[in-house]
Amino acid sequence: MNKYIVLFLLQAISIGLLGQSRWFKNYYSYENTVGKHFIQHYDNGYLLAAKKGINSANYYGLLKTDINGDILWEKIIGHQSTGIIIVQMAQNESGDTYISGATSFYSQEDHDPLIMKINACGEKEWCRVIIENEYNYAGAIVTTPDGGVAVILRYMNELLFLDRIGLARFDVDGNLLWKHYYNSTDTALSNEDGWDLTLAPDGGFLISATCRYENPDPPHMSSAKPYYIKTDSQGNVEWENVIYYDTGDNGGEAWSTVLGPNNKYYYSSLSHYYRGSSYGNAPALLKMDLAGSLIDIYNLVNPTPIYGKLIEAKFISDTTLMGSAVWNDGPPVAVVFDTLGNLLHQAEILNNNYLSMTEVSYDNKLLYMTNIYENDEIFNTYLFKFNSNLLSDTNYNGQFVYDSLCPYQITNDTIIQDNCGLIVGENEDYLNFLNDYKLNVYPNPTSGLFRITNEARGFDESIIEIFDIKGNKIKSLHFKENKYTISIDASSWPKGIYVVSVLYNAGKLETSRVFIQ
Repeated sequence: MNKYIVLFLLQAISIGLLGQSRWFKNYYSYENTVGKHFIQHYDNGYLLAAKKGINSANYYGLLKTDINGDILWEKIIGHQSTGIIIVQMAQNESGDTYISGATSFYSQEDHDPLIMKINACGEKEWCRVIIENEYNYAGAIVTTPDGGVAVILRYMNELLFLDRIGLARFDVDGNLLWKHYYNSTDTALSNEDGWDLTLAPDGGFLISATCRYENPDPPHMSSAKPYYIKTDSQGNVEWENVIYYDTGDNGGEAWSTVLGPNNKYYYSSLSHYYRGSSYGNAPALLKMDLAGSLIDIYNLVNPTPIYGKLIEAKFISDTTLMGSAVWNDGPPVAVVFDTLGNLLHQAEILNNNYLSMTEVSYDNKLLYMTNIYENDEIFNTYLFKFNSNLLSDTNYNGQFVYDSLCPYQITNDTIIQDNCGLIVGENEDYLNFLNDYKLNVYPNPTSGLFRITNEARGFDESIIEIFDIKGNKIKSLHFKENKYTISIDASSWPKGIYVVSVLYNAGKLETSRVFIQ
């Protein structure tokens, strides 16, 4: 049996499933796997990303299934010697899949934001890595009408109160079109976290976020608030809105947002918090117009003393939505509700502590991917399918054509996050070029041997020193000529960024960078 693909079709076994048989699949059983995201593929199959090995971020499984959840092919993304995190996936009309997340391929101990494009044949077309700070990453991602992609960037500054939310836009070929960071001028606002990204009807973007906001009344304590940033198609801020900014009694956190069917309103999944005499929490639905004005917030249940949360709300029809929710002390449940927050149906999926990722199929079936921590200390990933009444769906018996946009059979193989275009700093472009210095370093990036060429004139001697990203000196060379080319063998060096500096006898200093991959 393939050690990477273990699929149990547990169609009639009860695992705390409220005593009924349900449509569900279990992927990578007993490989300590955590499902991270899934989408409906262009051919009505499903694409799932799952972390393999809970205690490391070495590699992920990318699974393509048919409409019944049975595996068609698998890609392994990453490698045991590298680190990778997958946050979200998005698909354009050409069947290309974009992946957002992070990689430690270039920085070893740190993670850098990663954006990767995989074509309809499951092959990597390009990837981009943004190197600006330690332990930052790319978050929510959406495709754009031109087939490109926009992605949230998080924690992009060494000063953790700056550049906590950013947005980058790439075209279909991986060219960076623009990149912006959003630092509010409202001094009462802090600790922003951008969770979700929605393509607006006008081609701009809505970022759904949470912030801490200082109570305007004494003793001026800060509390969590839903926070939204709306940009135009070029990423320039049009408006921002902190919900309940004028009171410390109410607040919450905004987790995800969808456009209503008529494209006139935004609907957000919330944790809705009450303080003071009406203390409590509730999963809730927020309605907001396109200008950012709050229409109302609808609680799915009455506030309870224990945590309430609604995530991943998606429209089933013009008036009903599905989502994953939790309240009071119960397990997370699948919910169906209307646009006024009236709870229509609920169903326990697994007796676990993890909310589900959701998707609505082309024929309005409801899919939930969730994880459970089994009794023998192993994580498992499950996919469930229901109808709009949250009753279990059945398998399809018809014939479906899969992967029609690929002219040949897709095979199982590995995708490694290497040979990525590197983006460094606010004002720098891709660094897969020869630097504009008299001190040239090439090829760059490199996986081993590189050359340093110096053509400076007017100096008798120079000292070349190479440092790693932490400032440790790796190599030092002394030259008594003013023109030379030397070769450096870096095949044994750890992957990452290195600084090459040359100090001339007259005191002039030049620097360059080399990327070892």
